[in-house]
Amino acid sequence: MSQVVRYESALAGTSAPTQGVARNISEGGLSLRTTTPLRRGEVLRLHVPLPGGPTSVPVSSEVLWTKEEEGGFSSGLQFLA
Repeated sequence: MSQVVRYESALAGTSAPTQGVARNISEGGLSLRTTTPLRRGEVLRLHVPLPGGPTSVPVSSEVLWTKEEEGGFSSGLQFLA
């Protein structure tokens, strides 16, 4: 299942929110498809929508890897405690 999520850098004021498509969501993280590459080690604040409504949950995550794919990039993100 794919889900659109908003994200921005966890460092206040360093980037405007943008969005990507989350796939393979699990307890520990997710795969995020984006139009621009994410840097390994970058900490992001994700806004993951809850099913059935406009409410989203803020989640901090770290980029573990990024690879270029046709039409964009795919990154593996680990959720942070």
